[in-house]
Amino acid sequence: MEVAALMLIFIPACMLGFLIGILGLFRKSNASILLSIVFAIAFGYASIFMVGIFNDVWSESKDYIGKRKDVGEVKYFEEALAGKYHENEIRAHYREHPINDYVARAIMSDKRIWETSIPDKIIVDPNMISAIMDIFKNYRELIGLLANLSETPVELKLMAAERPEIEAVLGMARNEQTPPEVLIKLATHENLDYARIAIENKKAPEEARLIFEIRSSLSYDVLHPKEGKNPPGFDTVLQRSVWLSLVQDKREFVRLWVAQHPFAPSSMLSSLSHDSSNEVLKWVFLNKNATKDSKKRIANRYSTNEKNLLIDLSKDKDPNIRQAVASNTEASTEILKTLSTDEYGDVRLAVVKNQNASAEILNSLYGYDDEFNYALAKNRHTSIERLKALIAKKKAQERLSSNESMILRAASDNLKRRGVNDFDYGE
Repeated sequence: MEVAALMLIFIPACMLGFLIGILGLFRKSNASILLSIVFAIAFGYASIFMVGIFNDVWSESKDYIGKRKDVGEVKYFEEALAGKYHENEIRAHYREHPINDYVARAIMSDKRIWETSIPDKIIVDPNMISAIMDIFKNYRELIGLLANLSETPVELKLMAAERPEIEAVLGMARNEQTPPEVLIKLATHENLDYARIAIENKKAPEEARLIFEIRSSLSYDVLHPKEGKNPPGFDTVLQRSVWLSLVQDKREFVRLWVAQHPFAPSSMLSSLSHDSSNEVLKWVFLNKNATKDSKKRIANRYSTNEKNLLIDLSKDKDPNIRQAVASNTEASTEILKTLSTDEYGDVRLAVVKNQNASAEILNSLYGYDDEFNYALAKNRHTSIERLKALIAKKKAQERLSSNESMILRAASDNLKRRGVNDFDYGE
């Protein structure tokens, strides 16, 4: 018990003890006050002790009642899952007796439901699982256990596979008895790490592995795919089927993988140019593999032309969209000039990397990290004076890192392509 609670018991008890002593027990004694004080203190401590005993007894009785309730609810859950009750009866029961976390944990610990190797395992009625999963939809661990049951219909497993929580999908991802179509669905899980668990399953079909290759080759920075990780091609029937399944997925984030992918087949982007999602349409329009017809179709959806749509996207609230515009080979000097003053450094860096950026724009940009300086050193429009200054600055350093050496080499090669020999100024 907390100190404040103890004092609330001790002080009134002492006062009561003092009154009992001074008015009753010791009123005729010559030392009535002293004896009453001693009695009051003893009475106060005794009261705390008695309240503590009562509290323990009360807690134990509640635990006992709770355990009895847990056992009853676990038994009811077993019977409901076995099909003993009608769906309406089950829903009515849980409306009247909503379970708490303790009951949920007791259910999840019931070996007769979840373990397949015990002789008295209950026989699950597949027709009851849908209602029970709906009733317990807020208990993600329980959903994961229900979804992983062999008796659970495939359509319910597929629904559970879309849930964002690891507890809801981990069991199915690891289970070698999970149907192939469910492992394929798990390969498209929004969390890449969860998808990886599914494709590492020994029984994962090739479609699941191809999907994972596509999305893992698209880095978190959608404008810079991971080096050495090209996605599957578009040559075989299976490869075409996988790309098409992503295009036709009802989840927007899956279709965005294709729309944003630097290796997305043009025919798939053409299909996505009819998409209902504005985000998908924007990324298809900015994808370098999108055909002119696809871009024109999307521009028409926005009641404008391609040139004006690119200008509009350069003002988009999403910095990733503005970064994509800054990287676009069709971005005009005016667009790049505007984006060169963007508040986000990655947008300004994309301008430096764009070979359409003019010397005036590049001279107005300054960065201090190696990636910025390397992009500046490689751009064909970086002024000769800026390249010389960059080389001179690097040569002035006593020791160069590997990145700094790359910057120096890129700047030197850039000058040599223009007929300028950097050895003339002090190598």
